[in-house]
Amino acid sequence: MPEQEQNKTPTDLEQLKADSVPSPSDNSAAELGKLLEKERDRRNEERFIWVIVATVFFDASIFPNVGLNSLFFIALELVFLLWFAEKCGVDSVVINLNRIMNKYFPRNEDSD
Repeated sequence: MPEQEQNKTPTDLEQLKADSVPSPSDNSAAELGKLLEKERDRRNEERFIWVIVATVFFDASIFPNVGLNSLFFIALELVFLLWFAEKCGVDSVVINLNRIMNKYFPRNEDSD
């Protein structure tokens, strides 16, 4: 038995464990990946803010002429903004818009 243990070659898994020390290029690639993810998040948040600004200007120009139908537009905008916030990954806005939607447009949980 001792002869077999001496002649034993390392398996692929053992070789990977031995080579598990990341190289400098691995570290820089991981750092660049994190920076890229932060940049994407920042751009998505900025894109969402511009959509909010455009929505406010749209509302300011349309609502004086719409009258009571403005409630329909507000509900439609909230649904759109909720969808767009989810798409952009702006979680805090998704949570707050869900609260607003549930407050003014409650879901009927008693569907028995």
